[in-house]
Amino acid sequence: MILMVFKANIEFRYFISQFINSGLSGKIVRYYVAVQPFYTKNQYNTIITYHTRDNPTVWIDDEFGVKKNTFGLDAIFGFQKPVSDKVVVDLYGGIGIIKRTLSNTQLYYNEEFR
Repeated sequence: MILMVFKANIEFRYFISQFINSGLSGKIVRYYVAVQPFYTKNQYNTIITYHTRDNPTVWIDDEFGVKKNTFGLDAIFGFQKPVSDKVVVDLYGGIGIIKRTLSNTQLYYNEEFR
């Protein structure tokens, strides 16, 4: 199987409040909103095996290529809190939209043959 994957995403953050003191630890907590557009491209080869209605004893292997493109946009809400000088906890959640396109190349399978 040949596999090619390309993925790109970027995140734009806006920190709502630069410094909010936490009553529990006195450390700085930073709340933010973010927008994250992304793109993913997958290409791979696969195979399906089937038989026809006319001759159920003969199995046919059909090798074909699959191309899948994905575009999306996420809206993210979160906060960062340092727990030490070198470690920061980043908790976040969000919602997004996605658009996928899928195409098969050199696919010879036909539902009428089955």
